[in-house]
Amino acid sequence: MKPTTAGASLSDEHPALIEVALAVIRQLAGVPQSLAGSPWQHHHEYAKRAAHLSEHLGAAIALATSRRYASALAVARIALEQGCVDELLLLADRYRETIPADVAAYRQLEAEWQRGEADWAESVVELKYANSAARLVRKGHSVRSQDGIIVEHVSPYEPVLDEHKALLGPPRVQDELAGPFSDPEQLKKWARRSQVAYHQYLSWSGILDNLQLNELVTARQTLELDTHYRFLSTFVHATTAGYRALDPQRGFPGAQYLRDHLLGELALLYVSAIGVTELKSFIAYVDARGHLEMTTRAEVEQVVSTAGEVISYFWFPRLGSPVPYDFFTEANRRAYPNGQFERDMRAPRPDEIPAAEVSYYANPLGRLEQLHLAGAEVSTGYSHVPMWP
Repeated sequence: MKPTTAGASLSDEHPALIEVALAVIRQLAGVPQSLAGSPWQHHHEYAKRAAHLSEHLGAAIALATSRRYASALAVARIALEQGCVDELLLLADRYRETIPADVAAYRQLEAEWQRGEADWAESVVELKYANSAARLVRKGHSVRSQDGIIVEHVSPYEPVLDEHKALLGPPRVQDELAGPFSDPEQLKKWARRSQVAYHQYLSWSGILDNLQLNELVTARQTLELDTHYRFLSTFVHATTAGYRALDPQRGFPGAQYLRDHLLGELALLYVSAIGVTELKSFIAYVDARGHLEMTTRAEVEQVVSTAGEVISYFWFPRLGSPVPYDFFTEANRRAYPNGQFERDMRAPRPDEIPAAEVSYYANPLGRLEQLHLAGAEVSTGYSHVPMWP
């Protein structure tokens, strides 16, 4: 990961990274052909989503190869969001529902739920009252055979994706956009329903909430995912911060060359991390179904393992772990409570801090740069060395 020579290609700069990134993409693209056993129609549809994700990730590499880093990272945000939605499609079995109710109506619902007699309450696993509404958590949709045996489980997020009318627009525009032979009032109803579903299930905050609801991420991992989404969004929205990352305007020789190296590396790290997470989700999905197989299972697992080792220093959510620089940063952070250095305070040394207590980083690009450089803090006496001499 150490810079080589100015003008070097992405494969020359990062040979190990680009190798695992391309291997991950190949495995994702091959998921539809790898399904065996007795796959159903929705299994094939989910597999196609993995192949579509491989196209986004391949595009990110192509853009980074031509040094279009802002575009590469913007595409990476699209891939990150799809990967999280796919995880809900593959592995989620809980979803929220809200029913407007006053206290009396809620008490009646609660009594019916506790008795377990009402059909509506059969799938409810949690019931609370807040803000003049009953707040339910339901189990997902089970498919039963004629004998009543559960033979498949369909994610509750599948109908949301199928029914979300992304091209419809908000209710307020329906009078203007309604086509011939359509009813604007009916379109407004559909638009309101679609709007609610989007915010609850498909907005970024909704996606994170549902990942945590289904225990696919912890609260800490939600924060970590949000960090990457926020960083990548600086390129999607063409912010000043995003453009400054591309052109730091620093005075030392080779600054832009180092920036090219870092941005290419970061794009490859995102491609690998997002792709590995998708492959792991698909493996877990197949494992949960006795009638479904993956003919490339051993090869996929090998790619996931190898890629995970190569990118472990990235410390992406649920992949990798903090490196010495992160312990160095955490120790200095604790020595400066409220931004002031406390000389009489006994702050722990970097090697005394448990990995689980190391704070996450806020700037993926800034951290990656520091991993390539040496650093020291005079007041604490702590220092770190580059990961790549």
